[in-house]
Amino acid sequence: MVESRTHIPTIIENDVIAFTEAEHWFGYGRGLERYAVITLGAGVGYGLVIHDEVVADEDAGIGLIGHFPLDPFGPLCPAGHRGCAHSLLTLKAITDPIDAALNKRVTYEEALAMAAQNVGAARRVVQDAGRALGRLVAAVANLTMAQRIILGGEGVALPGADR
Repeated sequence: MVESRTHIPTIIENDVIAFTEAEHWFGYGRGLERYAVITLGAGVGYGLVIHDEVVADEDAGIGLIGHFPLDPFGPLCPAGHRGCAHSLLTLKAITDPIDAALNKRVTYEEALAMAAQNVGAARRVVQDAGRALGRLVAAVANLTMAQRIILGGEGVALPGADR
């Protein structure tokens, strides 16, 4: 429909695959033969480039990395997986436990700011998420032998939250 109205060639793609392709063409993946993308936000996404080609099949973009186990004692995700990436790294995984501890709603940005100010509950949740992100990045790096790991998404501020 877009193409017929604009007369511009149009492709519709999963957001993580599109982001991976954009990094391949214009971003931090340009010129690399292999790299991985991890996105943080409402979910946890994953994209991969191997031999200078985006790896995409019918299962790409369905969020499988979101259930990659990171902490055997971590919280449950909505699907019932304990300590998976989704249960530790999504925006809700960061804000919901802080909401419960403080008995008030906080935004993701407020949660990160409170962690930086050493507010107990926020600091603990963000530190746990940071450790989980480190484990996920290490796993992706080890399994793919990526030359670079690119972080993206609306939750990308997490790695610098405790500085």
